[in-house]
Amino acid sequence: NSGRILFFCLLLLSSLPLSAATLTETLAVAERNNLAQDPTWLRLLHFERGMEMSTVLTDSFFLAPDGRHDPHAELEATLGAYFDPVAGTDDASARCRFPARYYWLSHQLDLPGYELRVADCEKLENWALFDLTKSISLLLVSGYLGNPASTFGHALIKLNTDSVDDKAGLFDLTLNFGALVPQNENPLFYVARGLTGSYRAGFSDKYFYTQDLVYSRTEFRDMWDYRLDLTEYQRTLMILHIWEIVGKKFKYYFLDKNCAYRLAELLELVIAEDLLDDAGAWYIPVDLFHRLQEIDKERQQAGRPKLVASNRYIPSSRRKLYHAL
Repeated sequence: NSGRILFFCLLLLSSLPLSAATLTETLAVAERNNLAQDPTWLRLLHFERGMEMSTVLTDSFFLAPDGRHDPHAELEATLGAYFDPVAGTDDASARCRFPARYYWLSHQLDLPGYELRVADCEKLENWALFDLTKSISLLLVSGYLGNPASTFGHALIKLNTDSVDDKAGLFDLTLNFGALVPQNENPLFYVARGLTGSYRAGFSDKYFYTQDLVYSRTEFRDMWDYRLDLTEYQRTLMILHIWEIVGKKFKYYFLDKNCAYRLAELLELVIAEDLLDDAGAWYIPVDLFHRLQEIDKERQQAGRPKLVASNRYIPSSRRKLYHAL
């Protein structure tokens, strides 16, 4: 018995330097490839062009104490958490909280034992619907004069399952970005704070029927569904990053850093083209969709597949009624 105990102790001790060496080697490769300054890594951390800090205000989005200001430190902390066996055993682990980071890193580095779907990440598995989501759409919602922030329209992301028993996609998941405005806010304060970035904002995920209820059946707004032609890798990376940012806080500026801007950032994570190069004093939802059309023209001229696979008009309930009458 004592011999067996000694054998297992030696085996355990011999495995420790191997794990440390593997982490050291992986960090060395990441350093040689300058992954901390890779555009995709910076987009995963939401470092905007020319800015020295992330636009995410939520502390839990970062693993390193100075991760908001230092992408290199955040990369080291992210890899360190991957090689820490104690920190990877439940939904609160880094593997479960930041699946997009590890999915992207697994294509840049040799992560021992990496798997996209981990049994311990039960919440992510139930949310992501890996086997059901077939495509991703960007939705343009027409303007609404009842709300100053919606005068120029709105934009959403929709994860399409193409379910046979839900042809309208009412139970598909959608991603919305909006300001957190107190109830009964004074209209003058509302405009002033919205223009100066005084409101916090965030991403929220809801079933599409809740968006349809508000936009189509309450505010009588039309929608256009732009279904994107993304590869499986692009679609997976985008879905995993949506999981990472739901509930995280940003500043909100009605004219530029709004729903269209944040959704353009998400799409830039997975496509080669820039969507925000022409963003100036304002960036409204229709600017994003005009840019999608420009990208498709450029791709067609280069003999490449289009980004927008199809688009579909979704009339409001009032427009349907008028048509019937």
